[in-house]
Amino acid sequence: LRYVRFQDSSGKDLAIYVSVRAVRATKQKGAWSEFLGGSTYVRIERIVSVGAHLELYSEFWLREEDFAGLGGLPHHSMQKGMRALLDKHLSLPTLRVDQWIRFVPMPGAPARALGLEAGQPAFLMELCGFTLRDRPLSYQCLYSGPFAERFVVVR
Repeated sequence: LRYVRFQDSSGKDLAIYVSVRAVRATKQKGAWSEFLGGSTYVRIERIVSVGAHLELYSEFWLREEDFAGLGGLPHHSMQKGMRALLDKHLSLPTLRVDQWIRFVPMPGAPARALGLEAGQPAFLMELCGFTLRDRPLSYQCLYSGPFAERFVVVR
């Protein structure tokens, strides 16, 4: 994943493995709809395993029309970087990503997926991806419980 890296205590990057849990279309509103615009969205839920050290829960949001342009890719193809898929299949490169990090009470879905208790303090990283002509393209949330590994801030 391009914007998420962790290192061990010696400064070596830890391997990242991604598994897709679900892909769902929705009309539900939230921070993603405010950012992306439009009326229907696709949420791609994934688990990001960082070496054998920790797991993150990922929600990656796209407008439904952008996702439809991918032509029904199999789930295993979404285990790589979603931004690379959008560039390759739709010619929509991610040219800029705004990132925010904060701590929030762990929501239910991420807590269940990570085997943690809902409501406990959670790391949240929000990523807003922009493409050509500064058009909003993707919205992503990454959740995690506490971790000791070094998180590398990538710009």
